[in-house]
Amino acid sequence: MVEELSPLALKQKIRVKLAPRGKIPGVLVDPDKVREVIMNLASNDIKYNKPSGTLTIGISQEKSRLVMEFKDTGYGIPKDQQAHVFQKFFRAHEEGTKEVLGTGLGLFIVRMLCDKMNGKVSFKSAEGKGSAFTVSFPVVKNQFQF
Repeated sequence: MVEELSPLALKQKIRVKLAPRGKIPGVLVDPDKVREVIMNLASNDIKYNKPSGTLTIGISQEKSRLVMEFKDTGYGIPKDQQAHVFQKFFRAHEEGTKEVLGTGLGLFIVRMLCDKMNGKVSFKSAEGKGSAFTVSFPVVKNQFQF
């Protein structure tokens, strides 16, 4: 997926770093839906990043959950708009992102898909410093081998 996003990252001059920590556990999810979650979050982090910025994708296990964090060095989301981030058709308005195209459905879809797969999504953002979106899914307790 990182390879698939590389043309957009190159165009925006964004450096994408993968930062896996430890062994990556198995999760019971729909791979196509998780792919959509990852692509939505990563493409947003690229589109809403500052020129020559960085997107770091961290993957780890924390207790009984697989955790993926998408952290950018972008414009951040203004505090007064953060409560609306996962609402349908919402698009944050901040300086530097007025030219970014989008429908305002990406994060709504991310939340909906995470909910359907017993996942969680959250974020932290500081205006002018960037955002970090985190998604997590329950780890499969018993690994099956066929």
